[in-house]
Amino acid sequence: MGESVLIRSYVNMLRNYARFTGRTERTEYWLAVLMHISATLILFILYSISRLQFFSYLLSLYQMLLLVPMYSLNARRLHDVGKSGWWQLIGASGIGGIFLLVWMARRGETDVNLYGADPLPVQRY
Repeated sequence: MGESVLIRSYVNMLRNYARFTGRTERTEYWLAVLMHISATLILFILYSISRLQFFSYLLSLYQMLLLVPMYSLNARRLHDVGKSGWWQLIGASGIGGIFLLVWMARRGETDVNLYGADPLPVQRY
């Protein structure tokens, strides 16, 4: 058996931690985000149950270490829908998060765009 697609997506995010160029397809993006949210939630629950400061520090460290990989993943996902990675800065405003969510959920452009080739493999039937 091969490795899980979920794990592979997360590892790809970590492997490309500072690559702000290129494109990331929708499924890989959302699976990596799911793993990130799951890990954060697990650490938060461990802290909430145990009240050990260790888990609070571990959660903070995890969030700091994943800050750049998440920004680069977001930038590559925005590139896939034809937007600049700088658009993720509108997430700091209240209404901007809605636009980001819509763009992240959209199907990527199928042709080569300004940011590179379509990351999805060509499917032949």
